[in-house]
Order: sequence, then C-alpha cells, then structure tokens
Amino acid sequence: MTEVQSLFCSKVLVIFYGVVCVAFVVVAENMGGVVRAVFSISGIYGGTLFSVFALGVLFPWTNRIGAFCGFGISLVLGLWLAIGSLIVSPVLPTAPMEIRGCFTINDSSTADDFVGPESSLSDLNSWTQSASVYTLSPLWYSPITAAFGVVFGLVVSVCTGWK
Repeated sequence: MTEVQSLFCSKVLVIFYGVVCVAFVVVAENMGGVVRAVFSISGIYGGTLFSVFALGVLFPWTNRIGAFCGFGISLVLGLWLAIGSLIVSPVLPTAPMEIRGCFTINDSSTADDFVGPESSLSDLNSWTQSASVYTLSPLWYSPITAAFGVVFGLVVSVCTGWK
C-alpha cells in the first residue's frame, strides 16, 4: 500500500468512525438513561455472542455457515428490538387517579363493578397486543436473541450439511 493510499484509507476511517460516534450520541440521547442503554447494548451483544458459543459447545455438528447465519440473525433481531423500542417508545396507559364515585370493596364485588362506561378494556388489550414487542425490558434481549440465533444456526447447518 502506497503512502497516498494509506492516507486516503485513514481519512475514510476517520470519517466513518466520526459518523459512528455521532450516531451513538444521538442513540444514547434518546435511550432514556445510562442503565437502560447498558442493558440494551449488553443484551444485544451478549445474546448474540452466547448463541455462537452455544452452537459451538452444545452442538458440535454445527458448521461455520450455520454459526455465521445464527450470529447475523441474532444481531439483526437484537438491533431491531432495541432500535424499534427507541423509535416507537410506547407510553403505557395509566389508570385514572380520581376517587369520586368509589365505593368500599367487599367480597361480593366483581370485576364488572370496577369497569365504568368511560373505560374500555378492549382498547387497552388491542394496544398491548400491538406494542408488546416494543415494551419488552432490555433484560429480555439477551435470551431472545440467543434462542433465535441457536435455532436459526441449527436450521442453516442442517440445510448446508452437517460438519
């Protein structure tokens, strides 16, 4: 590599890492807190690396193509979960805090007594079903990405031939 090529390569790398650092600042600003950011990042990469480790240790017949594809799908899934929760950032509905019209709870009360005409449980259920993926705790990212990585890596290993 000539000196001109080395200079060009170093300039490209400086620009690339500068853009990556600015992107991390934007992402970190929107993550909400340091603890959530740390859990998200460690959940993504921890589950991804564990899936490759588990494929190699627990399933010795896994080939390199399966391990690489398991790593890739696990990483993409983890990034999708983390970035999707940042973009969507669902706000959980809260119950009204008004106490007018409340009555004493006794043994004969049922759930229908507490649901008034102004509240709709079907609206709440439809909301929780549509946004449930993005309300996951970052602590779940690691086991989810690890499981998907192992399963996908095994499937790809079966399709491409065992080692």
